[in-house]
Formats: sequence, C-alpha cells, structure tokens
Amino acid sequence: MHAACFAILVACRATPLRYRCCSSSAVQPSDILSDCDFTSLASEAIRTGSVLDLSHKSVELKEPFKLGSDDVLRITGGAIVGDGHTLFQVQTSRKGLLELRGCELRHLPSAERTEQRSLGAALFARGKGRVALHDCTVASQAGFGVWLVQ
Repeated sequence: MHAACFAILVACRATPLRYRCCSSSAVQPSDILSDCDFTSLASEAIRTGSVLDLSHKSVELKEPFKLGSDDVLRITGGAIVGDGHTLFQVQTSRKGLLELRGCELRHLPSAERTEQRSLGAALFARGKGRVALHDCTVASQAGFGVWLVQ
C-alpha cells in the first residue's frame, strides 16, 4: 500500500465519526490508485461508515469490487476504470448500499472476455442490492453500463 494511502487510513481512524471522510487527497495527482489501495480505502470507509473521497483521482480495478450483505459504501468523485467482468458487484440485503456521487465509471474491454464472449457491466446488482447514482457518468465499451438481476 502506498504510504499516502496508509496516512489516509490513519487519519480516518483519528477523526470523530460524524466528520469522517476517507480522502485520497494525500495521494499525488499523478498517482493512480491500484485495486489493492482502493480495496483498503473502501473497506475502511465501509467499516467506519465514512465517505470515500476520490476527487481528482483515478482507480484502476483489475477485479470486481464486491459489496457484502450489509455493506454500505459511499464514494464521491474520481474515475474508476477496469476491464474485469464488472467494476462493482452489489449483492447486498436491503440494508446494503453502493452510493456514488460525481463519479465516472469506465468499463473497458479485455482480450480474455472478448475471447469468451462474456459481456459484463460497469455495475452489476442482484437480489435486493441497492445502487444510488448522483451526477455520475457510467460507460461500458464491452457490455452493459448497469446490469440489474432480481
């Protein structure tokens, strides 16, 4: 994990809950968050109930980020890009939620998925999973933007 991301996690733990905001602002603008760093930050935001602020940052996801049954993840800003089957898999109960504000999601093609004729999606939600999008751009060059399955 980048030292800047570790500093963000430490700052999240030291801030009173009602003012918590996991911010990637300590990361240099030229830095792109890896899927490992994003997973650490998102997991901390879920655990603490804080908002993950990715303003002016990019995240490269190699694997889908999966929300568990009662997970609530709120993300503000940033671009999240990946070529896996999906960027986010929301398979939660009614208590769980993925809320995105001012985010850009870009689902890119991959040679492996093209060969297998597997489409995928930027957002995949099933069951009672909830997704809230506010002022977001969702694009998929290799599948669906949003795929909902009940």
